[in-house]
Amino acid sequence: MTTEAFCRRALAYLKPSLSAEEAPAALNLDEDDMPVLKDLHNGLLVSYVVDEGDSFTYVQNHHLAEAGLTADELHTVAVRNLAAKSTGVLRAAPYDSIVAVFFDGNFEASLILLDELWDGPFAQFVGSGFVAALPARDILAFCDLDSDAGRAALRGVVDRVTPTGDHLLSERLYSRIDGAWTPLADA
Repeated sequence: MTTEAFCRRALAYLKPSLSAEEAPAALNLDEDDMPVLKDLHNGLLVSYVVDEGDSFTYVQNHHLAEAGLTADELHTVAVRNLAAKSTGVLRAAPYDSIVAVFFDGNFEASLILLDELWDGPFAQFVGSGFVAALPARDILAFCDLDSDAGRAALRGVVDRVTPTGDHLLSERLYSRIDGAWTPLADA
């Protein structure tokens, strides 16, 4: 497979932002060997992975150079691939004051990147906007922006997951404003 074909199989995959103090020493890689990352400026990063069946391989900067792609082109392809992968497979299940999203066990949280979900089928569950919890890669739940009970339930989801969860992302709740996810100050 060519490097371009490899890059064109990429999926957008959320990761937490790490401060310089939090970053493992092993991340002292050459720039070419660093994974391609897009900072969402909200405590989250988008990385790009290729599903190899039993593992994920990160798209690195040298892959982009070899494929002749820009980071923006990779992002567009990877979000489109995530949308295609989720089509007909994901499920939104209302439960009391929140809606849980089920997908494949790896990319649930990454679904915040798919505007067509939030502007389309997910909009039926809210009236005044979205608040979402994405404490780990495989957990995504949301509620209406004006639902105090929903926010409390989302906070409960985060509190249950973060002490011992796997592939943790964020303890914050996020609201969607003009297509961008912003951490809530009061949550």
